[in-house]
Amino acid sequence: MQGFITFEDNIRKVVISAKFMGMDISVNESEQNTFEYAQDIDVVASYETTDDTIYITLANERKGFLSNIISFSGPTVRTKLLVKSSVKEIELKTINGDINIDELKLDRVYLNVTSGDIDINDSTIGLVAVKAITGDIKIDNCHIGCLEGTITTGDATVSNSLLKELNCSVITGDLKINKLSSDFLRSRLNLVTGDAKIFISGTQPVNYTSKSTRFTSNVRSNIPLIQDGFSRLDKRSLDISVVTGDINIVGIEENCEYAENSCSGTASQSKTAEQRAKNSGNFLTPEEQKVLKLLDEKKISFEFAVELLQELGYNKEEAVKTLNNRGYSE
Repeated sequence: MQGFITFEDNIRKVVISAKFMGMDISVNESEQNTFEYAQDIDVVASYETTDDTIYITLANERKGFLSNIISFSGPTVRTKLLVKSSVKEIELKTINGDINIDELKLDRVYLNVTSGDIDINDSTIGLVAVKAITGDIKIDNCHIGCLEGTITTGDATVSNSLLKELNCSVITGDLKINKLSSDFLRSRLNLVTGDAKIFISGTQPVNYTSKSTRFTSNVRSNIPLIQDGFSRLDKRSLDISVVTGDINIVGIEENCEYAENSCSGTASQSKTAEQRAKNSGNFLTPEEQKVLKLLDEKKISFEFAVELLQELGYNKEEAVKTLNNRGYSE
């Protein structure tokens, strides 16, 4: 059996929460505002409206205190939210369950999941704010103004999409963002244990600040990284914090459609250190980039460049090979 809640056309914000139970929910656009839920398990649905907002609550019908403690998450109910284009904000909260959002144009989305996966596809959203304890986040073919995420355990993958701003914190898991726009706003990444790969439109330098633990983490890039000490630029800037893991920053040509393995360099063989780094298959730390730049500007010799790379952890053979691969020779 299915339960239905229909709501008025003037509603612009929908808030749905599941108490003492889980909720699998899919969200799609429709010509009528409707919330559907399965009634084949013990579930009670209630709602109230204030101004342009509807609050829908799903609760476990087993109201006993002891049963709620023993079976905290309760059953998981299958639900569907259908909204008209006039709805501009959605907030979902559940203990466990999966969330799927498809083909929507929204101002803001707030998602709070204790255990479950989140999928957002083919949508345009001004702000996506996610808090997930355990679960994966996948975003595909979307335009997003700002992605804010706090993930305790899980991976986050953004593919074939364009982001204007990123503010993300991951305790344990990997992060892959494809891609930030060429004029992205100052963004922040906090990674405790895991790896991150950030694709950025354009091969211009990126300003950055970094708090990384030496010997257990690395920040590398195929485009120049400029240490941003006091300017605190508002655009094309990254604040990075990593304890254990590697962060790769990948600049791709602006006319390239989200490609990961192509368009990451130019066809011509430029003689600058910036182009040498960009055309190489290997990524460089900011310190390694500085060595190449000094060598390119003839401020240091090839031999001294080898010595500097050795100070950064290379052995002599690796240092020579690294320079030779980028077109430098004795």
